[in-house]
Amino acid sequence: MSEEQTSDTIHNPRKMMTRIYVISLSIIALLAIAAHMLLNSVIEQQLQTGKIINVSGQQRMLSQRATLFTLDYLETGSIAAKNTAQQAIDKMVSNHDELLTDHYKALSSNMPSPLSSDMLNLYFNKDNNIDAQLTRFVSLISETLSSPPRDIDVFSSEGLEFKEMAKEPLLTALHNVVGLYEKESLDEVDNLRSAQQVVLIITIFTILIEAVFVFRPMVSKISAFARRLQWEATHDYLSGIFNRRAFFMIGEKLLSNNKRNKKPSSIIMIDIDKFKAVNDKYGHAVGDVAIQHVARITKGNIRSSDVLARFGGEEFVIFLPETDVHGAVTLAEKIRKKINETALSVKKENITISASFGVSASLLSDDSLELLIQKADDRLYVAKESGRNKVEV
Repeated sequence: MSEEQTSDTIHNPRKMMTRIYVISLSIIALLAIAAHMLLNSVIEQQLQTGKIINVSGQQRMLSQRATLFTLDYLETGSIAAKNTAQQAIDKMVSNHDELLTDHYKALSSNMPSPLSSDMLNLYFNKDNNIDAQLTRFVSLISETLSSPPRDIDVFSSEGLEFKEMAKEPLLTALHNVVGLYEKESLDEVDNLRSAQQVVLIITIFTILIEAVFVFRPMVSKISAFARRLQWEATHDYLSGIFNRRAFFMIGEKLLSNNKRNKKPSSIIMIDIDKFKAVNDKYGHAVGDVAIQHVARITKGNIRSSDVLARFGGEEFVIFLPETDVHGAVTLAEKIRKKINETALSVKKENITISASFGVSASLLSDDSLELLIQKADDRLYVAKESGRNKVEV
């Protein structure tokens, strides 16, 4: 039975696996962290957007509230209306300072303003100049609240500049700044989401790249290593044929199958003649070559369905499925002649070696593999005792 031998240069892949796993997982982890940070930035930006829009939106409401209660105070002299109007402008100033805090901090540190050019135009350009308008509006309300109540025409703006401001220029400017805050915040969120999508695409692409160029080759190396381990567990390293353990594993299955189908099975035991003398005369290296020589000749003369194994030392065993004793003897004789006729060339010297053979066949349905081997071994002993270089059955 033939078996392909894998390369002898396969090493334990544990260190390689560990290194590849660490590098690959680190890359994915970094990308995951980047995605998390971007998502966190999106959430923070949305929270900040909501806060800014809420604060800037309050300014419109507060301007109307301050105007309404200031007019109420002038008309009725209500202290409650006066206090409410004062609270409204105080809150407007507080909100205004909050919205421009980062701007003034940057200027004090000689840094560029975090506000966009459009936002700076709204706050400080003469066409809108929310900063100046709000300062003027608060000043007018404060002056009005500091003066005594008087009869006024609430439908007239004469002498009531703050009322006119609240109705058109300031209200419009405050409305524009809210819209710009919304637009810039949404643009920033969109940019962060786009960056997040890019990271996601890179992550997926990285995983695919690692799967194709990292994990797939790694799996191939592991598979090769596993095949090598399996080969070494079932083969004799010197001769390259099955070892004793594998022979029993395979032979038991084949014998059971032959019994079930009522087909014969045979065993051939082979022993190199005077192997100790070869070792003593030529050295163990030549003895190893002799073992390889016999294994190669034997393997070249059996079927792919036959099982050849090194049984131990200079002994070999062949399991012949669906083969009766006559077929086994014929094969044994063929191999014996081939070994004896094929000289072993070592150091410019041709060494003739021979081997003895013992053959047994399964005659009873209850014959076990061990029993067949024992019978063949007994016949091998007879062959060696009766002159060697022969087949006994």
